[in-house]
Amino acid sequence: MTGAILGDWGGSRLRLWLVRDGIVAGRRDGPGISDRSRPFRETLTLLTADWPKAHIILCGMAGSRDGLHEVAYAGCPVDAVSWSAARVDVGDRIRIAAGLTCVNALGAPDVMRGEETQIFGALRLDPTLADMLAITPGTHSKWVEVDGGGITRFTTAPTGEVFALLRQHSMLIGDAVDIDPAGFDDGVGRIKQHGAVQLLPLLFEARSQQLRGGKAAAWAAGFVSGLLIGAEIEAGQALFSDRQIVLIGDDVLSGYYVRALAHWDRAAQLIDGETAAISGLMLLEEMP
Repeated sequence: MTGAILGDWGGSRLRLWLVRDGIVAGRRDGPGISDRSRPFRETLTLLTADWPKAHIILCGMAGSRDGLHEVAYAGCPVDAVSWSAARVDVGDRIRIAAGLTCVNALGAPDVMRGEETQIFGALRLDPTLADMLAITPGTHSKWVEVDGGGITRFTTAPTGEVFALLRQHSMLIGDAVDIDPAGFDDGVGRIKQHGAVQLLPLLFEARSQQLRGGKAAAWAAGFVSGLLIGAEIEAGQALFSDRQIVLIGDDVLSGYYVRALAHWDRAAQLIDGETAAISGLMLLEEMP
């Protein structure tokens, strides 16, 4: 590969990288798919106008029904070769990755767009991870079972979205800007003690501890975050077999998951989400 423009186009932001001979030579950030202020192709043109003309490889919500061009989901189980074959070329310059669908561990349909690129990218970076439980923390966290280098099934937990809703639209947290790590540990500990089945009454402790326990809003924010991530981890461990855990995401959010997993004496390998996404997009360029 001599040169390409790689992009991870999510709902809230677009990240573009100019890559030459496998090395990132430039980066641009833009609006997400949810921003309808200008046509998507115009956004791409504006952000790459002074970059060399090259193939554009995109993953994420660019392939959704509301995105640049809808790309059908590939069904699980799926390996890197069959995932790559499900991509769609739009014109002679743009290639869009397929998302994935499966029946999850609870027997319901599930979907992802973008995380599969990170996971196959992580496998490209480290083939020894061929049998792992990958977790991609975020607005919609994915727990992904990987066997023999292929994705067999996954389950989504909208942990980040629920936290954002509670933080912005409930009385539980208050005016907190920061998250107190002590509150986070207390939240995870309460889930470990009482189980995720008690999540709803435990959530109200964020409010009552501020009113009667002398806790600050930052503690409450940490407490709610700890409850939600702790509940996600308890549920995920019940749904998936015990195997190596690999966290793929940004350092800050992945750090909270490492902190929470320690309550269950579980360790995890960390892989930077942006690095994994670039690697997965390069894989799409390399494959015929």
